[in-house]
Amino acid sequence: MFKLKIINKILAVTACLSLIAIFLVAFDFYQKFEQTKALASDELLKADKANIIDYKASASGDIVIYHYVSSQEVPPASFDGLAEDMAMRSGNSQAFLKSVTPISETQVKKEYVAKFYSSPAFQKSGDRWYQIEVATTTKQAFLRQTALTLLDRAKELFGKKVLADTFYSGAGDGYVNYSYDCTSAAECYDNTYGTPDYGNISADARSEFNGTTYNISRAFLPFDTSAIASSAVISAATLNIWVQTGSGSINIVQTTQANSSSLAAGDYMTCGVVSNPTVGATALSSFSASAYNAIALNSTGLSWIAKSGVVSTCGTVAGVTCLGIRQGTDIAHTDPVFTAVVSFFTSEALGTTSDPYLTVTYSLVSDILKIDGGTVKIDGGTIKVD
Repeated sequence: MFKLKIINKILAVTACLSLIAIFLVAFDFYQKFEQTKALASDELLKADKANIIDYKASASGDIVIYHYVSSQEVPPASFDGLAEDMAMRSGNSQAFLKSVTPISETQVKKEYVAKFYSSPAFQKSGDRWYQIEVATTTKQAFLRQTALTLLDRAKELFGKKVLADTFYSGAGDGYVNYSYDCTSAAECYDNTYGTPDYGNISADARSEFNGTTYNISRAFLPFDTSAIASSAVISAATLNIWVQTGSGSINIVQTTQANSSSLAAGDYMTCGVVSNPTVGATALSSFSASAYNAIALNSTGLSWIAKSGVVSTCGTVAGVTCLGIRQGTDIAHTDPVFTAVVSFFTSEALGTTSDPYLTVTYSLVSDILKIDGGTVKIDGGTIKVD
């Protein structure tokens, strides 16, 4: 009889929990319907809020830019005929093994070509990697759709993530523009503040005069390169931008923007020093539209690449390489004689097929596992040395 009473109590509790679960699911469906009711199609989130990994407000404050994990799987890739080393992949980079050279009986030198994106690109789930995409919606629509439902709050009690609560870093690519009726180009070049724009899919490096107004834009491209070990020897690097339109002449400078994840008005003055900044490459003056244009870094530019643990020049996050692009007349502080503008895609563009990326060739010395005078046995998954 006692056992029967216990069984009945267990059945009653189970039935009660089942009813609660059914109620929570049904009420969750209703709450989500209310959250999306009357929203335009372009205001709807591209993924469930549990798949949104980070977000931030645009410079204007009324648009929310968010990254989400898509269902698009990203298998091992190849680059310039090199196979990807999946053990080296990170959230914003891929590494491709170029060569392995023995340097002693116990060590080899491995040379990699790494590809760094200016924004999070991949998310690992289990043993698979998925594409991270970026999208935008209005602030009001974002707040409505990410409001926690009753079911979300129940999930939180069990430690389940229902929405990201941090902002992302390393996606402060964009530009700062200054357009005004200056008495000279130098007056506009030397202005203290500009208008930041880092939420759109394209950026400009511009220097023009239309007879009345000067228009100057300086572009920023921070890259998280902390996946490069501090012991690595860097031999080459190339900045790659997908150019929409191009004219004039551009070069790479080192930036000191206050935050690698955003741009501010005062960053107009942080894209290298204002007049004749040190450049990190040979100027590029011939452009291919609707294609990647490569700018090889010189020895100075290579010294700007931040390895793991290296303090960055743009913000407080270590291991961020801080690059900027400016027009030649802006760098030289001379009057533009025609409209010179290079417009290129940023990390906000869909996918990674047109995102800016930085390739870095570097080598690492690795130890070789050597067994001398012994044999290796694998016993039940354990390596034994006799």
